[in-house]
Amino acid sequence: MTGASDADPSAIVTCTQVGASTGYGLLWLFPFTTAGLICLESLAARIGIRRGRGIATLLSERFGAPAAWAICSVFIGVNVVTLAADVAGAASILNELTGLPQPLAVIMAAGVPAAVVSFGTFSQVRRVLLFLTPLYLLYALAAVAAHPAGLLQPSAFVPRGNIRDLLFAGVGLAGAILTPYVFFWQVEDTAQRERRYGEAETEGGSGGMIFANLVLLFVVLMAAATLHSTTGSGLQLATLRQASDALRPLLGRGAFVSFSAAILASELIAAPVIAAVCGYVVANLTQRRAGLSWSPQLAKTFYLATFVALLLAACFALLNVNPVGPLFWAQVANGCLLPLLIVFLVIEARGT
Repeated sequence: MTGASDADPSAIVTCTQVGASTGYGLLWLFPFTTAGLICLESLAARIGIRRGRGIATLLSERFGAPAAWAICSVFIGVNVVTLAADVAGAASILNELTGLPQPLAVIMAAGVPAAVVSFGTFSQVRRVLLFLTPLYLLYALAAVAAHPAGLLQPSAFVPRGNIRDLLFAGVGLAGAILTPYVFFWQVEDTAQRERRYGEAETEGGSGGMIFANLVLLFVVLMAAATLHSTTGSGLQLATLRQASDALRPLLGRGAFVSFSAAILASELIAAPVIAAVCGYVVANLTQRRAGLSWSPQLAKTFYLATFVALLLAACFALLNVNPVGPLFWAQVANGCLLPLLIVFLVIEARGT
């Protein structure tokens, strides 16, 4: 589930944007991101087992509370932006797909993840979200149906275009795949399973990370084969309906409906994780109970921070901003935070 949460609406739209604008030019990054995901997941799992505490607590122990608050405030801010973009994207799709008024669509897009967090135990939430992950196979089928031409030619992997646009696309792609909140969640997930069941795997999550990377690889591939090749040049997506056109070779007129279903499922998988990570960070820094296995009455700080993150995301979505831009730039912000997180994970792993 940790891997599946990595393929959230922001990541899917970002990878669609990357494929549409750069074609196959950035596909060469995926072997590196796969290796990075596996290594960082393993580091996060080992830290969770050996330390039994979240990243925010470890930051406080190593650098002091003021520095930890400063670092985590930036992380929470980027997390809320990512969550807001995801909620706005889901609400936009609900509005267009069902005709629901925008405020009601926003309430549903933020309220359903809040209900999942409120009424499910940790293990129940994991099982429900895992049940939705097969929907991601839609992108693999779409990539095959697109019949990507010229993929086997070495020149296809040479980046072409404006250097600035390629740089943002590369950073956004790295942020979409190596998303910082995924590793915060992995540490907490592993630590909680270790505390509750007395055992947790340090390598078992690699399959989930490979799965997430493959999903996003197929998204880039299908967008490159359809949207990019349609004009022979880079295409900047303007709407989510335009992004759904990448599924047309497989689904024809049903492309937008199926794309919408996949986006809504990915939001339902990722939003509880992103919001709960904000709750973990705040609870860890204030030395309060944290975790979905506790009831809201026994972990008030954790649930309050989680719900505030969802509330802020909903407030942003109510602004009725076109979600395509925020979905992409949220991943660029994640990509900028990534080097700092990598350094910290390596330092913590060496110190265990």
